[in-house]
Amino acid sequence: MTKSATATSDRQVFCLDIEASSLGSRSFPIEVAVTDIATAETQSWLIRPTIEWLKSGDWSDGAQAVHGITKSELIKNGLPVRQVVRELTARVNAAVVLSDEQKYDQDWLDKLFLAANKIKITPTLANFREYAQELAHRRQQGEEAGQAIWVATIAAKEIFPQRHRAGPDASRNAEILRQLAGAP
Repeated sequence: MTKSATATSDRQVFCLDIEASSLGSRSFPIEVAVTDIATAETQSWLIRPTIEWLKSGDWSDGAQAVHGITKSELIKNGLPVRQVVRELTARVNAAVVLSDEQKYDQDWLDKLFLAANKIKITPTLANFREYAQELAHRRQQGEEAGQAIWVATIAAKEIFPQRHRAGPDASRNAEILRQLAGAP
């Protein structure tokens, strides 16, 4: 298991998801959410783009069509990056934070923290899929573990069918883990 994130951890565990302006190298984060797998409580933030992001960042109309978040909505309703970083840090402090798209989400998380001048405290994301596999293997053996992940994924998609918004995506991943752990 990477980054000391094991399914047997005594630390609080969150699933994180980030939506972004595009998938390009100059993309920037526009929404972040975390879901506590123990309580299923989700917190989500729309992120107001910085002046620098608006000047030199990429904005994809294709990405906007997928997540449905407009630049004008972010400018009007998004929170300042420093506030998002402060609240996110307070929420996940000392927790295991999982992502199903580690590379992208870590890059966007780093950009968010850098924009808030908080580069040294950026959480390091752990691999959601590895965590789910380890959790499934603790309860099942061999092919049954794979089947358990598949069943949990189908159930979570029925509960959280909306895709490509940070809150529902983080909630769906947390629900998969809750199902695998046998949570009520």
